[in-house]
Amino acid sequence: NTGAVPVTLNSVTIHMPGTKDWLLIAGWVLQDPAPLAHLLTPGATWHGFADLDDIKRALATKTRRPPPWRVRVAVNDAAGRAYYASRITIS
Repeated sequence: NTGAVPVTLNSVTIHMPGTKDWLLIAGWVLQDPAPLAHLLTPGATWHGFADLDDIKRALATKTRRPPPWRVRVAVNDAAGRAYYASRITIS
């Protein structure tokens, strides 16, 4: 959290290419320092690790495009704001 106020992170989503849909990551391998929803104080970080094979299977069933997929991940807060990462390629 690079801001001056705490935020409550409540979900992580991945924009599915070729659609207007987002894939909600619900199955986490590890969340540190705590599971979502998590109050993130100024200067603090949160890390979530999901199974890449699960994400690939979900993308393959939800989008019409074959891999590689150029996706955008967003961390969403309780106020409805989204914080976007740079696009990444999943192949």
